[in-house]
Amino acid sequence: MKTNLKSSKKYLYDELLGTLATMILKGEYPIGSQLPKEQELCLEYGLSRTSVREALHSLRNMGLVISRPKAGTFVADRLQWKILDSLLLDIADEAGIELFKISELERFRRVIEPSVAAMAAESADADDIKRMEEAVAIMKASCEIHQTEIYNEADLAFHYALIHATHNVIFIQLAPTMHAAVNSSIQITCPLDEPEERYKSAETHAQLIDAIRLRDAELCRYISTQMIFNSSQRALSLEKEGRSWPISAI
Repeated sequence: MKTNLKSSKKYLYDELLGTLATMILKGEYPIGSQLPKEQELCLEYGLSRTSVREALHSLRNMGLVISRPKAGTFVADRLQWKILDSLLLDIADEAGIELFKISELERFRRVIEPSVAAMAAESADADDIKRMEEAVAIMKASCEIHQTEIYNEADLAFHYALIHATHNVIFIQLAPTMHAAVNSSIQITCPLDEPEERYKSAETHAQLIDAIRLRDAELCRYISTQMIFNSSQRALSLEKEGRSWPISAI
């Protein structure tokens, strides 16, 4: 049987990326420390220089490292890490590392989402409302058949449609980051074992659509704030219990 060299090389590249990223996240390469030079990594992991460079490039894209001309590659300050990057979240999840506290995520949502909802009340068109209604319909239907994954996907689709309903190019450009934050929160705080609670949440989403249809920005802000408050209460209880939370679906 022939070996798929392209697939094999990608696996090795992914493995190196995951290994280096995990070592940085765990502090095995401390902040400010220098990573081994390209040639050293090639020899240690048996990879081509191209594969090593691709892995280092991905580390830079995640904000984990910086390159200094004629000096090498160094671990970046933690504040530069792109902790909502989907690839970085996957690697951290695989290694069992939490990149931020649940409460930090919920505070982020409290600052951003009510304003997004209020802007949607002013700017949403019929297509935006239809997309949100379709998402809520799926959320409700999934409660009846106990499909939590479908529920979570529809919940995320609702929030994504809400961001686009602002018709604000800045918010839409920030959508991937907000998407990751909302998705993380949904995965963490959705009461997975309580279908009735999920259905109540879907009803609240429907109320937000009604408020958008009425062009009532302040009511939208209020409903969004209540949605986040309910999520925050769940998040705080998880944090007090010291429970870990899944981010692999982000």
